[in-house]
Amino acid sequence: MTILNTILDVKPIAQTKTMSCWAAAAAMLVSWKKARIYTELELATMAGPPYIDAFNSNAGLSGSQFVDLATQLGMGVEAPQNFLPAGYESLLKKHGPLWIAAGLGEGGLRRHVRVLRGVSGDGTSNNTKAYILDPDGGRDYHSTMLQFAQELESIAKEEIAVGHDLYTQVIRYS
Repeated sequence: MTILNTILDVKPIAQTKTMSCWAAAAAMLVSWKKARIYTELELATMAGPPYIDAFNSNAGLSGSQFVDLATQLGMGVEAPQNFLPAGYESLLKKHGPLWIAAGLGEGGLRRHVRVLRGVSGDGTSNNTKAYILDPDGGRDYHSTMLQFAQELESIAKEEIAVGHDLYTQVIRYS
C-alpha cells in the first residue's frame, strides 16, 4: 500500500475582486517561494501590463493566457491531464504548491483557480485527501482526490464540448 503524506505550509490569500482568483492563487505560489506575502496587484505587476489591466478591470483570464502568465512569472505548466494522487505528490515534492484551474459549480459551470498544497492518504482517489487553498474567502480545506479529479475533468469536458482547445490546468515552479 502506498502512503502519501506531503502537506506544504502555504499561506492562504483571499481574492479581493470577483474575478481575481488567478492573481490570488499565483500570489500564494510566489509568496511561498519567496517567503513573504505578495498581494494580487504585486503579482499582476510582476507578470506585466496585460495582467495589471486584467486585475484592475476585474477580468478573469482565458485559458490561452495561463501559459503566458506562467512564463512571465518564471513558472512552468503541465500538459492537460488528470494525475493520480501519487503524481500530484510527486509534483508537490518537486515544484511546491500547484496553481490549479478547474470547473466548479452546479447548473452553470464556472472556471476557478485554487492552490493544491498537499495530499495525504493511501494513494487511492477515494482515500486520499487533497489539501486546497481557495482564494474565494481565503479558505483552507480538504476534499477527496476523487472529487478534486472530477472538478478538473468537468472543465475539460466543457472545453471539448464547445470545440475549444484544452488548456493547461496546472502551473508550478520549474
